[in-house]
Amino acid sequence: NGAGKSTAIKLFLSLVKPTSGCAEVLGERPFESLGIRARLGYIPELDRLPTAITTAEILTHMVQVSGIPPSQTSTRAADIQRHVGLKEERHRPIGQYSTGMKQRVKLAQSLAHYPVVVLLDVP
Repeated sequence: NGAGKSTAIKLFLSLVKPTSGCAEVLGERPFESLGIRARLGYIPELDRLPTAITTAEILTHMVQVSGIPPSQTSTRAADIQRHVGLKEERHRPIGQYSTGMKQRVKLAQSLAHYPVVVLLDVP
């Protein structure tokens, strides 16, 4: 509705620089401490999920690229799927999911690296 929620989230993620004033998240200014991004999860408003792969595949990839040790990748991906209620659907292509299930996939992705805070840019 034009209130600036998406812009505020982008400031917290240091994706845009403030034109005046400053933004802080977890007591730090994102542009002065880029390490803050590693402590944040993010769920974008728009659905840009690949449709041909499964939740198991995308979560395994997200856990791998987030720096979780390889020996813990499968366990972490399975734990997240169970936590967000997608364990039974994990081998179905994401393109077959309902809108609500896709929201859960985005939530699962945002949890891959054990964030302290998850920022939700949802309608």
